[in-house]
Amino acid sequence: VGGPDHYVGVELDRKLASQCVARAHPAVELHMADVLQPDALKAALGERRFRVAMGNPPFGIGEVSQATQARLKELYPQVVQIKDWARLDLYFLLESLSRLERPGEIAFIVAAPIVQDPSLATFRNGHGITICL
Repeated sequence: VGGPDHYVGVELDRKLASQCVARAHPAVELHMADVLQPDALKAALGERRFRVAMGNPPFGIGEVSQATQARLKELYPQVVQIKDWARLDLYFLLESLSRLERPGEIAFIVAAPIVQDPSLATFRNGHGITICL
């Protein structure tokens, strides 16, 4: 019975963002920010919460800042971190889940470890996530 009446996006890549804006629905609010920088994301979104979240985050692991590591640990205390590296898709999911109203819906394209890795079982179980393949 109709979709959302307002869309909020966060994008780092200016070229991609300009393509999105050109085709955007009139109710699109696009923020240029790096999701991997907690202060930048908070500046863009504040304390806003959302009924629906979706995304296609970067896959794999990457080196992240100390602030990002601290935020990851805050969002998921059981996270296993190796030095300055973190699962990027996990971080994106956790940030989105932290802003999700309950009940809410989330749809993300993720790599197999999010669904299968035994070390992430506490993440899947602890957030009440139903995985649809």
